[in-house]
Amino acid sequence: PKLMSIVELSQLGSEPDVQMLTSLLEAFEELMQHNVVSWEALTENFVKKLINFIDRSHQPEYFQASVVSMCLDILHSIIVNSPKFYGLVSGEISVAAVMPFLDKQDTNVKCSTLAFINAMISKAAAKEDVIRNVHQLGKQMRDSVLSQFPSGAVPREIAQELYIYQC
Repeated sequence: PKLMSIVELSQLGSEPDVQMLTSLLEAFEELMQHNVVSWEALTENFVKKLINFIDRSHQPEYFQASVVSMCLDILHSIIVNSPKFYGLVSGEISVAAVMPFLDKQDTNVKCSTLAFINAMISKAAAKEDVIRNVHQLGKQMRDSVLSQFPSGAVPREIAQELYIYQC
């Protein structure tokens, strides 16, 4: 809970702020992944703050690869593990909204984005309009991601997420 409070009060700003925020998000994710704290202990304000970081990161002056990657990783885990907050995340961030992150140079951002998209698709199985829109963008997305790497040099994590996406 203390980590969540600090993140809720954080702002994207100077390099030391970004480094501190990234470290806080990494620590938070580790605690959650190892079930030290329940996913149901999340607060709405914390989830909204992560969403806000993603929204603001579309502006070049606020894009910080480490923060975007960690926020997407945590939001991915929320989608998978927290029915309580899945609706909030899916209602605030669409697949189309995160697709521009696939064009970023940072491999972690690409992998986190693909994992987030895969989680949204898997949870949206009953929402045919979401799936239809994603599949229309799918080939374009896959080609866009693959075109950014020399032939045969796609990082394993990205290749795995693309494979999951295709299934």
